[in-house]
Amino acid sequence: MIINIGNGCSYKAEQSLEWIVALDAFDYNCREPLEKLILKCAIPEELRPAISKIISGDRKSNKKAAAKLKLPAKERLQIAAALSAVCGLIDNLQYGDNFYLGTESKRWGKLIDSVADKKRQEPIEVIRKLESKKKNAILITAKKFNVSPETIENILRDLREKLKKYPDV
Repeated sequence: MIINIGNGCSYKAEQSLEWIVALDAFDYNCREPLEKLILKCAIPEELRPAISKIISGDRKSNKKAAAKLKLPAKERLQIAAALSAVCGLIDNLQYGDNFYLGTESKRWGKLIDSVADKKRQEPIEVIRKLESKKKNAILITAKKFNVSPETIENILRDLREKLKKYPDV
């Protein structure tokens, strides 16, 4: 999965996404994802201190914040991760490194340049359309879950912050 969070996300954080989602759900008074994960998988070493604090009672759910949630606690960051993957693919197309294009005119170049050539458009026009598609993905997600686009942007921000702070989630 491509996580669109910019610089600062470690590979281990991406690999532990399921644990990050479960810990976030716990923080919002939903224990089920964490319970299932503990039964199913070994706890990643870097997350053992966080799990230990839960067991000892030092880390507790925030019931007041949970009551104010507009999305179910166990789905919040799952939605963000899925949308982030879509946005990450668009970002890679727009701003990604050079790719081997294998065309007659160019062997190496930005993928966006190749797409623009095939569509007979300027790269900036393609980039604007892609930006529009990213915004549209946020709007569609917001409509699907009956929340505002700002709520979706907030959970995307929450996911980015948790991944950047990993393993201190």
